[in-house]
Amino acid sequence: MTDVHASFSVGPSPLTRPMLEGEVKPKGLDLDIREFKSMDDNSRRMLDLEFDIAEMSIATYSKAREQNIPLIALPLFTSGRRFMHTSIHLSTRSGIKDLSELRGRTVGASQYWMSSSIWQRQVLHQVYGLAPEDVAWTTVNKERMAELRIPAGVKHHLESEGRSVRDLAAAGEIDAAMAVSGPKPEGQPDPLVPAFPDREAAQREYYQRTGIFPIVHITVLKRELADREPTIIDSLFAAYLAAKKLAESRLGSESGGSGHGDDNPDATVRALGGDPWAYGIAANRKPLEAFVATAYDQGLVARQFSVDDLFARDLPA
Repeated sequence: MTDVHASFSVGPSPLTRPMLEGEVKPKGLDLDIREFKSMDDNSRRMLDLEFDIAEMSIATYSKAREQNIPLIALPLFTSGRRFMHTSIHLSTRSGIKDLSELRGRTVGASQYWMSSSIWQRQVLHQVYGLAPEDVAWTTVNKERMAELRIPAGVKHHLESEGRSVRDLAAAGEIDAAMAVSGPKPEGQPDPLVPAFPDREAAQREYYQRTGIFPIVHITVLKRELADREPTIIDSLFAAYLAAKKLAESRLGSESGGSGHGDDNPDATVRALGGDPWAYGIAANRKPLEAFVATAYDQGLVARQFSVDDLFARDLPA
């Protein structure tokens, strides 16, 4: 039987490196596999169905499903999985010392509808009682889809002069940042400082409070391919699991996610216990349910998907 040829674009990480380097090959698949340039680029290209299989932002995928773009997801989460605390910063010019002081202030971000931005607004709401309407938002990049609109009641400005988030902080135009962009200034202090100096303690407290380890990226494939060649789904599951096992044997189980999500994986393991990098719907139902509920509540989608509706199926038991 001839193998199915498919293009595949994925981010480099210990969990995917065995596939990118050809050590692990899905049975029955002849993959034209490549490393993506960035998640933003990969998600935009997958909206145009440029690849057969790809890693994609869970937020962009959710909106694509609502727009009937013929994609379907697999519960394989290979990169971008992390707590949001690392990327949240305060402006040194703002005069505020804690995120609880953000009400009425301005927050900078890359895009309003990035997966990480949705999770970060959830942190602000769950931990600090701040709704998206309680702050003003300045973003520095256009959204990935023309259909993405900022919800009514949310104050928003798109930076049009090409300045980075760090530039905005240096100019005193934002009080906090959900993602840092732009080089550090030479010869002067960084205008952005971590909002959580003891990041590990903050992550542990958040997980103990919510039970959520955020999922940011997922694996998707063209629905036509999944319908035409359903056996490749099991082949992909088996290959991802084999690659994960190989990565963990090389790095140690506590560092299986190193370089693919949280940049301090040992701290993640200490916070969660077990296998933070598990695949499958069953093992990740709580963060998946939290994301679909939050995406709906924040206005990314007009209807709340069920978790199972987003995926072709779960990993075999």
